[in-house]
Amino acid sequence: ALEAWRRNATARFGADEAAAARLGARVDALETEVKSGGGGPAASDDDELASATALRAAVKNQSAEIAELRAALEAARKAVDKRLAADESREKQDVASLQTDQRAAEQRGRAYADRTASESDARTKQRIDGVEDALGAYKEQSGIALDNERDLIYHWIAGTFALLCCVIASAGAVAHARALARPEVQRKILALLWMPPIYGLCCWLSLVFPEYAPLLAMVRDGYEAYAIWVFVAFLIAVLGTAEAHGDGHGGYAPTSAATKYAVVIAKLATDDDAGEHPLPRAFCPPPCCGKKPPARTFVRQCVLAVMQFVLLKPLLAVTDYALEVTGADAGMSAWTDRARLGVLVLQNISVSVALAALLKVYHATAHRLRNHAPWPKFVCVKGVVFLTFWQGTVIWGLTCAGEKNPFASKEVADAVQNFLVCVEMFVAAVVHSYTFGPEEWQPGYTAGPSLQVSDNFAAGDFFSDVKYMARGESSSQRLYGKEAAG
Repeated sequence: ALEAWRRNATARFGADEAAAARLGARVDALETEVKSGGGGPAASDDDELASATALRAAVKNQSAEIAELRAALEAARKAVDKRLAADESREKQDVASLQTDQRAAEQRGRAYADRTASESDARTKQRIDGVEDALGAYKEQSGIALDNERDLIYHWIAGTFALLCCVIASAGAVAHARALARPEVQRKILALLWMPPIYGLCCWLSLVFPEYAPLLAMVRDGYEAYAIWVFVAFLIAVLGTAEAHGDGHGGYAPTSAATKYAVVIAKLATDDDAGEHPLPRAFCPPPCCGKKPPARTFVRQCVLAVMQFVLLKPLLAVTDYALEVTGADAGMSAWTDRARLGVLVLQNISVSVALAALLKVYHATAHRLRNHAPWPKFVCVKGVVFLTFWQGTVIWGLTCAGEKNPFASKEVADAVQNFLVCVEMFVAAVVHSYTFGPEEWQPGYTAGPSLQVSDNFAAGDFFSDVKYMARGESSSQRLYGKEAAG
């Protein structure tokens, strides 16, 4: 609006100046005419001069007004320019302030959005973490519950087999106790009958109370070594005890240890001298190496070879447990692992020597004990010891296989070993009760024909009937005709 007013005023003042210029030019023309006229001026000329003078004065006045108006216009223009500059400066300041406020508002908006987003992300992350923690805790609790249920099932299964093993062994022990005709022999049989239940109970208790597994393993290993000696003593007792009366129906007289061993040595020496059943080579120290020892030395060395296992096995078991505890507490696992490997090697050597002695005693006495079926008895005892020991050794070796280890931890491997032994001892108890029956130790007992495995299921009778039916009526008629002709 100010700019339009200034343009209008400028145009009007320009028009006034043009008019004043035209009037000035007219006045100058009149003066020139007056001066150029001859003689004195006429009355008309005076009037025209007066009017021109008046017009000049009016033009001057108008020029003065125009100059005043021009000055006023210039002052107004300067004021307007100043005001416009002030307004422009204020506008720039306002724009700058507005831009500053806008940037501040944008920064506050961004900060608020970032803060809100971060808070929302934090709350979302917290909720997600809470859900994940709850889910992890649920999975862990579910896993623990499933593991407990699985362990409970395994414990029940293993406990059932261990209980059945105890029941079977108890029934066999009661049967021997009610028919104790040869105490020196049947006492050894009772000790052998209790071998599977002790194994099964120790392994089942190791499953239920894993913290006591090393102590229970020492008990089991000690009885394992003792059972080998019991079997050797059983063979010597059967061979070294004699009937009190020659008719074979009067029972058996008590025999001292010296007499028992003397009888065994005399019988073995007689067989060896006759050449029918020569003695196997025993563990002969120099200078007897390469020579067959006499019967007395043979029996002594075999008994000592078994007794070393009876004494060394518990000692090595205690040493292995002490090394395991020391390595776990003192952080010397590398040294203790090497020491435990040495203990395992000694155990292998000891059990190998004991089993070799057991095998030699069996071979030396089997022909005299054939009426008592020594081979199944030998397989029962040696099978239990051999199977459990080497099964444990294989499982222990698998735990050291690194990435190829099929077990999650050593505790899982021990649990698998204990569970398998519980099941296996049930089978061993059944076989022991069948093999070490009380009837063969009664006075006047005579061994009957050997019973085949198929006889337990009458398989031979079934196949004979099948063959008979396959032949048809012709064979039956021919057989009937022959019987009638006869």
